[in-house]
Amino acid sequence: MSRERDEGGAIAIMTALLSVALLVVGAFSVDIGMAYTSRMALQTAADAGALAAAATYAGAAGRSCTDLLGAVPEATARQTAERYLTANRSALTTTATGTFTARCADGTVRVGFDVQGDTATYLGRLAGAGETLTSSAHATAAVEVAPGGDGLRPLGICGADVPASAAPGTVWRTYAPGDGLASAASCPLPPTPGNWWTLDCPGENADDGGNGQAQLYDEISNGCSLPITAVSGQEGLTGTVLGARLRAACPVASSTPPYACLSGDPGQPDAGQVENAWAGLIDSGTTVGLPVFCAPGTCGPTITGTGTSAVFPVQRVVAVTVCGYHFGKQLKKRYSSGIGACAPANADAGALMADDSEKNYLLLVSRTLFASGTTQATGCSLGDAGCDGGLRRVRLVQ
Repeated sequence: MSRERDEGGAIAIMTALLSVALLVVGAFSVDIGMAYTSRMALQTAADAGALAAAATYAGAAGRSCTDLLGAVPEATARQTAERYLTANRSALTTTATGTFTARCADGTVRVGFDVQGDTATYLGRLAGAGETLTSSAHATAAVEVAPGGDGLRPLGICGADVPASAAPGTVWRTYAPGDGLASAASCPLPPTPGNWWTLDCPGENADDGGNGQAQLYDEISNGCSLPITAVSGQEGLTGTVLGARLRAACPVASSTPPYACLSGDPGQPDAGQVENAWAGLIDSGTTVGLPVFCAPGTCGPTITGTGTSAVFPVQRVVAVTVCGYHFGKQLKKRYSSGIGACAPANADAGALMADDSEKNYLLLVSRTLFASGTTQATGCSLGDAGCDGGLRRVRLVQ
């Protein structure tokens, strides 16, 4: 006759062992979860710190990477990054440190920020784990030439008018093509007279509904709603070869992104009430971007077509503050400012108001402008005279 075995004790032992194992697994799961949360916050801190530090370089005076690095003490940029580490790290992180680097690479400023933080363990230490778990994160941000930007004004600047050594604070004039400078450096009129300066914004036509001047007023005041970018593939090209590249890239005006081929606009910047828009822009002291087309004497002819069918290939974008206008033909009006953002142009503003000539020109001060753009790498290096007009972009590259 058989007897039933009493296995209650064995089950109790197995249950106890499994409970301990589950407790250990659970303990590590809780601690690892907290460490993961801390790690995500550290990555946010690394990204934010790298971008903020890079922005300090992007806003500095200078054009080349070396200029920008020399203009900002590394300690200043590092402290900026560390402030973002302090602000963004998780409350679960008991200690956090960051390692900062800034260097030149491929014509850009590269800012690296490596961060590391400890998260306290709670249940895990009961199972023999250490008192902290260490997490780390890395981010690299680049300062480079922006490919374009929103809010640019549709005013085609002749490249011959832009000083070769223009840096933030440089004061200069841009003339209506064919009007003003009598030297060979002056840009002649585009294919048809009347197509001065003004261009259509991407996706817009100033002739629609007979509303050209009203639309031009709005575009001068508020800028284009779509981004304007420079023609790609200009790297290393000069002279007529560059001109050929610009023409080939713009057989027609851009109808889809990237908007690098702008259409002609017969609207005059000194007609109707448009001068009031210029005055408002001057009083605001706003830094704006203006598209630049390559001077015929530099690149050969780049503008194709005539009238409203003329196509302007954008060679680069220049960042400026508009500090005065001198319309000496149709309106015989002038307006300028030499205070606030226009203080560098104070003497020039006075000279503009005393100018009785019939020349049409704007008084400008070169600036640095942060502009939005794509996540794609730029085709230009900082300091590249072919496309670096003070337009800066900061973006994460790692």
